[in-house]
Amino acid sequence: SRVLDMGCGIGADARYFASKGHLVEAIDFSEVVIEQSSALSYEGVNFAVVDISQTLPYKSATFDVVYAHLSIHYFSDTVTKKVVDEVSRILKPHARFYFRCKSIDSHEKDDSTEIEPRVYVSNSTGHIRHLFSEDYVRELLHDSFDITKLIENEVEYAGKKAFVIDCWAKKR
Repeated sequence: SRVLDMGCGIGADARYFASKGHLVEAIDFSEVVIEQSSALSYEGVNFAVVDISQTLPYKSATFDVVYAHLSIHYFSDTVTKKVVDEVSRILKPHARFYFRCKSIDSHEKDDSTEIEPRVYVSNSTGHIRHLFSEDYVRELLHDSFDITKLIENEVEYAGKKAFVIDCWAKKR
Protein backbone atom coordinates (compact mmCIF):
# COMPACT_ATOMS: atom_id res chain seq x y z
CA SER A 1 0.00 0.00 0.00
CA ARG A 2 1.02 3.64 -0.43
CA VAL A 3 1.35 5.71 2.73
CA LEU A 4 1.82 9.47 3.07
CA ASP A 5 3.57 10.41 6.31
CA MET A 6 2.53 14.05 6.61
CA GLY A 7 4.94 15.98 8.81
CA CYS A 8 7.45 13.14 9.03
CA GLY A 9 10.14 14.91 11.06
CA ILE A 10 13.21 12.68 11.23
CA GLY A 11 11.30 9.86 9.52
CA ALA A 12 11.09 7.26 12.27
CA ASP A 13 7.44 6.42 11.55
CA ALA A 14 8.07 6.42 7.78
CA ARG A 15 10.90 3.92 8.20
CA TYR A 16 8.67 1.76 10.39
CA PHE A 17 5.90 1.71 7.75
CA ALA A 18 8.44 0.83 5.05
CA SER A 19 9.81 -2.01 7.20
CA LYS A 20 6.29 -3.47 7.11
CA GLY A 21 6.27 -3.44 3.29
CA HIS A 22 4.52 -0.14 2.58
CA LEU A 23 5.72 2.39 0.00
CA VAL A 24 6.06 5.64 1.91
CA GLU A 25 6.14 9.26 0.84
CA ALA A 26 7.50 11.14 3.87
CA ILE A 27 6.99 14.91 3.77
CA ASP A 28 7.88 17.80 6.03
CA PHE A 29 8.19 21.57 5.55
CA SER A 30 11.70 21.59 7.07
CA GLU A 31 14.41 21.37 4.43
CA VAL A 32 16.99 20.57 7.13
CA VAL A 33 15.02 17.62 8.49
CA ILE A 34 14.33 16.22 5.03
CA GLU A 35 17.98 16.62 4.03
CA GLN A 36 19.10 14.74 7.16
CA SER A 37 16.45 12.02 6.72
CA SER A 38 17.24 11.60 3.01
CA ALA A 39 20.94 11.18 3.78
CA LEU A 40 20.08 8.05 5.78
CA SER A 41 18.22 6.61 2.75
CA TYR A 42 15.83 3.85 3.59
CA GLU A 43 14.34 1.41 1.10
CA GLY A 44 10.67 2.11 0.44
CA VAL A 45 10.76 5.72 1.70
CA ASN A 46 10.91 8.84 -0.46
CA PHE A 47 11.53 12.06 1.49
CA ALA A 48 10.34 15.42 0.14
CA VAL A 49 10.03 19.00 1.33
CA VAL A 50 6.32 19.89 1.18
CA ASP A 51 4.31 22.58 2.94
CA ILE A 52 1.09 20.80 3.93
CA SER A 53 -0.76 24.11 4.18
CA GLN A 54 -0.55 24.35 0.37
CA THR A 55 -2.01 22.19 -2.39
CA LEU A 56 -0.26 18.83 -2.13
CA PRO A 57 1.80 17.76 -5.16
CA TYR A 58 0.01 14.44 -5.67
CA LYS A 59 -2.68 13.23 -8.03
CA SER A 60 -6.14 12.57 -6.66
CA ALA A 61 -6.73 9.10 -5.20
CA THR A 62 -3.01 8.32 -4.83
CA PHE A 63 -2.70 7.02 -1.26
CA ASP A 64 -4.15 4.17 0.78
CA VAL A 65 -3.23 5.85 4.07
CA VAL A 66 -2.41 9.34 5.25
CA TYR A 67 -0.70 9.48 8.63
CA ALA A 68 -0.18 12.77 10.47
CA HIS A 69 1.49 12.58 13.86
CA LEU A 70 1.31 16.01 15.54
CA SER A 71 1.49 17.86 12.22
CA ILE A 72 -1.96 19.26 11.43
CA HIS A 73 -2.43 21.40 14.54
CA TYR A 74 -0.24 24.34 13.50
CA PHE A 75 -2.76 26.22 11.37
CA SER A 76 -5.80 28.46 11.55
CA ASP A 77 -9.22 26.87 11.25
CA THR A 78 -9.46 27.90 7.57
CA VAL A 79 -6.09 26.35 6.69
CA THR A 80 -6.79 23.22 8.76
CA LYS A 81 -9.98 22.66 6.75
CA LYS A 82 -7.99 23.05 3.50
CA VAL A 83 -5.44 20.50 4.75
CA VAL A 84 -8.23 17.99 5.48
CA ASP A 85 -9.78 18.66 2.04
CA GLU A 86 -6.40 17.93 0.45
CA VAL A 87 -6.07 14.71 2.46
CA SER A 88 -9.49 13.67 1.20
CA ARG A 89 -8.52 14.49 -2.39
CA ILE A 90 -5.31 12.43 -2.39
CA LEU A 91 -6.80 9.42 -0.59
CA LYS A 92 -8.36 6.58 -2.56
CA PRO A 93 -12.00 5.77 -1.79
CA HIS A 94 -12.30 3.87 1.52
CA ALA A 95 -8.68 4.71 2.39
CA ARG A 96 -7.61 5.61 5.92
CA PHE A 97 -6.64 8.87 7.62
CA TYR A 98 -4.88 8.54 10.98
CA PHE A 99 -3.84 11.57 12.97
CA ARG A 100 -2.82 12.76 16.40
CA CYS A 101 -3.02 16.39 17.47
CA LYS A 102 -2.93 18.34 20.70
CA SER A 103 -6.19 18.50 22.63
CA ILE A 104 -8.04 21.59 23.81
CA ASP A 105 -7.39 20.15 27.29
CA SER A 106 -3.63 20.39 26.70
CA HIS A 107 -1.47 22.59 28.90
CA GLU A 108 -0.18 24.61 25.91
CA LYS A 109 -2.99 27.08 26.33
CA ASP A 110 -1.98 27.91 29.93
CA ASP A 111 0.86 30.23 28.83
CA SER A 112 -0.76 31.30 25.56
CA THR A 113 -3.07 33.85 24.03
CA GLU A 114 -6.11 32.67 22.08
CA ILE A 115 -5.99 34.35 18.64
CA GLU A 116 -9.08 32.62 17.21
CA PRO A 117 -11.32 29.86 18.57
CA ARG A 118 -9.09 26.94 19.71
CA VAL A 119 -5.95 28.56 18.16
CA TYR A 120 -3.31 29.75 20.62
CA VAL A 121 0.05 31.48 20.34
CA SER A 122 2.58 30.72 23.08
CA ASN A 123 3.55 33.79 25.07
CA SER A 124 7.07 32.40 25.58
CA THR A 125 7.96 30.74 22.23
CA GLY A 126 5.57 32.32 19.73
CA HIS A 127 4.55 28.85 18.50
CA ILE A 128 1.00 28.50 17.23
CA ARG A 129 -1.13 25.51 18.22
CA HIS A 130 -4.62 24.71 17.02
CA LEU A 131 -5.98 22.65 19.90
CA PHE A 132 -8.63 20.13 18.82
CA SER A 133 -11.66 18.81 20.64
CA GLU A 134 -13.54 15.64 19.74
CA ASP A 135 -16.46 17.80 18.56
CA TYR A 136 -14.14 19.84 16.33
CA VAL A 137 -12.74 16.65 14.77
CA ARG A 138 -16.27 15.42 14.02
CA GLU A 139 -17.10 18.77 12.40
CA LEU A 140 -13.83 18.79 10.45
CA LEU A 141 -14.30 15.30 8.99
CA HIS A 142 -18.07 15.05 8.59
CA ASP A 143 -18.19 15.80 4.83
CA SER A 144 -15.73 13.15 3.63
CA PHE A 145 -14.90 10.67 6.38
CA ASP A 146 -16.45 8.15 8.72
CA ILE A 147 -14.69 8.17 12.08
CA THR A 148 -13.81 4.70 13.31
CA LYS A 149 -11.93 5.72 16.46
CA LEU A 150 -11.76 9.06 18.26
CA ILE A 151 -10.28 9.35 21.74
CA GLU A 152 -8.50 11.80 23.96
CA ASN A 153 -5.38 10.40 25.61
CA GLU A 154 -2.99 11.67 28.21
CA VAL A 155 0.57 11.02 27.01
CA GLU A 156 4.09 12.11 27.89
CA TYR A 157 6.20 14.24 25.54
CA ALA A 158 9.66 15.47 26.52
CA GLY A 159 9.02 14.58 30.14
CA LYS A 160 5.73 16.50 30.34
CA LYS A 161 2.17 15.25 30.36
CA ALA A 162 0.02 16.34 27.44
CA PHE A 163 -3.47 15.65 26.19
CA VAL A 164 -3.88 14.54 22.58
CA ILE A 165 -6.69 13.59 20.25
CA ASP A 166 -6.19 10.35 18.31
CA CYS A 167 -8.40 9.87 15.28
CA TRP A 168 -8.80 7.01 12.86
CA ALA A 169 -11.08 7.75 9.92
CA LYS A 170 -12.13 6.08 6.67
CA LYS A 171 -12.76 8.08 3.53
CA ARG A 172 -16.21 7.59 2.08
